[in-house]
Amino acid sequence: MRILQINSVYGFASTGKIVADIHEKLLNDGYESYVIYSRKEPKNATFKNVTKIYSPIGVAMHAALALFFDKHGLYSKHSTRKIINRIDEINPDIIHLHVIHGFYLNYPMLFDYIKKTNRKIVWTLHDCWEYTGYCAYYDYNECFEWKNGCKNCKYRNEYPYRLLSHSKQNFQIKKHCYEGVDMTLVSPSKWLDGEVSQSMMSNFKHQVIHNDVKLDHFYFEESNLRETNRLTDKRVLLCVANVWTEQKGFSEIIKLSKLIDKDTRIVMIGVSKKQQKNLPVNIMGIQRIDVNELRKWYSTADAFINCTLEDNYPTVNLEAKACGLPVISYRTGGSPEMLDSNDVVVDKYDISMILGNLKNVNRLEKNSVNTMINMVSSYKQLYDNILEEKNER
Repeated sequence: MRILQINSVYGFASTGKIVADIHEKLLNDGYESYVIYSRKEPKNATFKNVTKIYSPIGVAMHAALALFFDKHGLYSKHSTRKIINRIDEINPDIIHLHVIHGFYLNYPMLFDYIKKTNRKIVWTLHDCWEYTGYCAYYDYNECFEWKNGCKNCKYRNEYPYRLLSHSKQNFQIKKHCYEGVDMTLVSPSKWLDGEVSQSMMSNFKHQVIHNDVKLDHFYFEESNLRETNRLTDKRVLLCVANVWTEQKGFSEIIKLSKLIDKDTRIVMIGVSKKQQKNLPVNIMGIQRIDVNELRKWYSTADAFINCTLEDNYPTVNLEAKACGLPVISYRTGGSPEMLDSNDVVVDKYDISMILGNLKNVNRLEKNSVNTMINMVSSYKQLYDNILEEKNER
């Protein structure tokens, strides 16, 4: 069986790591596995059968034009032709799409090709962009325009950002592109699967396959981080994000810092240089770090605080739990779905409940991910089922 995955990144950030994990395990299990991606060079990933198709000028132009005209995914024709040519060379049994936004791909061209060649598609939805006329998430703004065609969208300053509004047209273009495609949708969370069932994509087969983390990367490990950072007598609250935004709860962590006592410190990983300089004195800000250092912080802290205000199925929760760190999370999207009796879920914006529940969580110092399914095995079963159905026709 020949599987091709397409994603904006490879071996980088949450989606890139998921793609690399699937690819490596498929290769190890004897599958013919391939990947096409656009940018970000991974440090530790398998490059066998991996193709990078990237044009710096093309990405820059796509991003600029999308900003001005709100036509994200409607440029990058040259790069898309290269991607299509590579698909023809590989001739996969199944194309597994991940993130196709990110200023590198023209999705009408791709779906036109898919329909002409009758390709079988699995599409993992890592956010909500696929069925909205503009945004990747809408929880923060409490917007439900996607249910009726994004006709009156007034938002501008959300990813992918824009000056003009093209939401209504974008919605119709996507809806037209998907018509007639043999496609199975995968949501990493039950929450997103429920949203999909109310969207323009509700007629497609869809199921839940929870994201996974590598347990050989995330596990409890002794370290001297408390000693080297003068935290030996402090309760340490850990917060991690790839990029800290308002939607990820940046301001919520600042609010929390104003209420904690003098014996508590917040460690905030993933901040920018500018954010780092402006943090309160009781927040230790750390820029992006590698997985080995991150594992040590998960193993050092007393609780993991996730104040995300819109999310799908945050892998940071899984990473924390794999290192024995209890999680206190806002009730956002699929964030509570991997949590258990060792963790606490509170309503969004309820900082007082975070403080009140700190005494109710205890570090286990062992892997506490006891509800995780085997992600790759589930995808392999899905691939097998799709090809079996094809052969029966």
